[in-house]
Order: sequence, then structure tokens, then C-alpha cells
Amino acid sequence: MKRRTAIAAIAAATGSLTLPGHAQSFPDRPIRIVIGYPPGGASDNMARQLAKALSEKFKQPVIVDNRPGANTVIASQYVAGASPDGYTLFHVDTSTLALNQFLYPSLPFNPLTSFTPLAQTTNNRIGLLVPVASPYTSVKDMVAAAKTKPVTVASAGPGNITHITLELFKRHAGVELTHIPYKGSAPAMQDLMGGQVDAYFTDIPSSINFIKSGKLKLLGVMSNKRLEELPNVPTFAEAGYPDFSVVAWFGVVGPAQMPAPLVAKLSEAILQAVSSPELSTWMKSQTFEPNLGNPADFARVIRSDAEKYGKVIKEIGLKLD
Repeated sequence: MKRRTAIAAIAAATGSLTLPGHAQSFPDRPIRIVIGYPPGGASDNMARQLAKALSEKFKQPVIVDNRPGANTVIASQYVAGASPDGYTLFHVDTSTLALNQFLYPSLPFNPLTSFTPLAQTTNNRIGLLVPVASPYTSVKDMVAAAKTKPVTVASAGPGNITHITLELFKRHAGVELTHIPYKGSAPAMQDLMGGQVDAYFTDIPSSINFIKSGKLKLLGVMSNKRLEELPNVPTFAEAGYPDFSVVAWFGVVGPAQMPAPLVAKLSEAILQAVSSPELSTWMKSQTFEPNLGNPADFARVIRSDAEKYGKVIKEIGLKLD
């Protein structure tokens, strides 16, 4: 129902009116979707599937442009300075728009005002991963071990939602865990499989193929029920932590000051693409949870999470250079 409501809201905004000027002819050349992470992670995989669907819809190439670094700040600055003509889009996550403004003393852009929300696409469940040869068979096993010896836990980068999840869990469980930051999910996953790090709080879509192939072990997932695709993995509530949960999301934004008709056209196209049978089937196989939101809905989510996580980051006292 939420899918139809979100798409209907966009349709209502555009109506069946002819879009004026630039929006009517858009797109007449390739579109670029920028990602703040290296290839191989969940953001990259989702963006590439979305790019394929949009390319088919618009009959124009949609190019994925990976610009990793500084917890997506490099990519954010690039998009914030781009022309608001719809040809530069940004596949964003919770870290980019709800966390960074509280982590860095100064940014060359404002996450809440330098971008135009276009559409929220998914919620991404987060879980605790360990190497397949790990001695830990449950979340409580790892916590007990950490009280007697150092336990290292990866993140996709300092201040990333995977790092914030780690910091929140340390406080919740009353245990010390050693943070090992990486430049993206893919390199963190590689070192986890190689046993160079003990554990990793990450979104399940980044790791689902490794879990299904037996290369990594998932100890628990933050969800109100077990995942259909991983029925043997307990929820964090079942693992003994019923009050601990972090939800991440993906969405698409453009530079600030995009014309309203163009926003409406892109929003409708993104929401329809994510709702298509092909992309819906792929998302389900990767454990993405569709959570569609029009521009106004997405703007509210961004501001709400910025307020929520901003308080947490200030309490932790976490700052990045």
C-alpha cells in the first residue's frame, strides 16, 4: 500500500500535465548517479540496479560514478556543486545525510539544504557478521569474549552508520570493542573473511551472498522478525538484546534548487523503477526492504534521523577530522 501511495503522490504532483521546458525534454543525454563508496557494497549494488532500470525507462545511459572517501564527503561535495539540471544524481544513505553534519567540525556543504530529496527507496537491516571459522556462535558469545580479551569490529568508515551501530552496541551491552575502520564495506568484508578482523556490524544486503555461500556467519539481525531469506538467523531480540535496533536506509537526491517539475519527473521514475517486478524480485533476494517515500516523505525521514542520531553522536562525543 505504501508503494502505491508514494507513487500516487508523485503522480498527483505532476498530474497529467505537460511538463514545461527542460523537464519536458529531460533526459536528452546520459545521467550520472554518484556513489560515495567503492564498488562492491550494498550502496553500489543497489545504485547499479536502479541505474539499469532508469536507463531502460528513459532510453538514455545512466552511469554509476563511484567517488569514495571521507565517509561520502568527497562525493557529497561533488554533487552539491553540480548543476541542478537532473543529470547528476546522488545515491545516499543514512551516514551521508543524517550523520556527517555532526561528525565533522566543518563541511563545504549542508547535508540538509545542499541537496534536493527525490525519493527514499529502501530500509536496510543491520546484522552482526563474523568469519565462518569464528569461535563465536551467538552475539552473547562475542560479548562474553570481549570482557576477557580484545575483540576487533570493522566499520565501513569512521562515522559511518556501521561505526555508529558499533558505538551504540558497546554502550548498550556494556562492553569494550576495538573499532577497525575501512574505506567502504567491500574491503571490510574481505578482511572479515580473511580473519583479519573479528566481527562487523553491517547491512545484510552487503553480505547476503557471502552468508548464503557459507563464507561468513551472521549471528543476529536487527529486525522485528527473522528474515525469510535467512530463517535460521535469530533476531537481536532472540539473541538477548530486545531493545537494541538500528535501521539504515537508501535514497536518491540531487543538487539543491532543482526545478519542481524535474523533481516530480525523477521521483516518479525512481519510485516506479523500485516497484517494478524485476527490481522488486532482485531486492527481495538481497534482503532489501522496500520503503518508498516521495520527496516530502524523504525530507522528513532525513531530518528526523539527523535529530535522533545527532543526539547520540553528541553523547558519544565522536568527532572526525
